[in-house]
This record gives sequence, structure tokens and C-alpha cells, in this order.
Amino acid sequence: MEKDYLRISSTVLVSLLFGLALVLVNSWFNQPGVEEVVPRSTYLMVMIALFFIDTVAFIFMQLY
Repeated sequence: MEKDYLRISSTVLVSLLFGLALVLVNSWFNQPGVEEVVPRSTYLMVMIALFFIDTVAFIFMQLY
């Protein structure tokens, strides 16, 4: 049981670090103009929400 918990926690940690790296790369290389700020920020919020939903789904899939 301890080994499974360690494997799931390391997978979640790697996923979170990968997601953070993608957000930082996206905000570093894409410097939008004033007119593009709202749509791109909305897209980024949706992508972050989908990432967390996928992470939770992955954890539950590992349980069964």
C-alpha cells in the first residue's frame, strides 16, 4: 500500500510540475497585446481547470 501511495504522489507531483512549466512557458513566450488579454487568460484558466480534472480522474483510475 505504501509503494502505491508513493507512486501516485510522485505521478501527481510530476504532473503538477509539468503543468506549471507549461503555464510559465506560455506566459513567457506569448506576450499578448491589450486586445488579446481577456480571451487568452480565459483559455489559460480553462486549460488549468481541465488539467486538474484530468489529474483527479487519473488518481481515481489508479484506485480501481
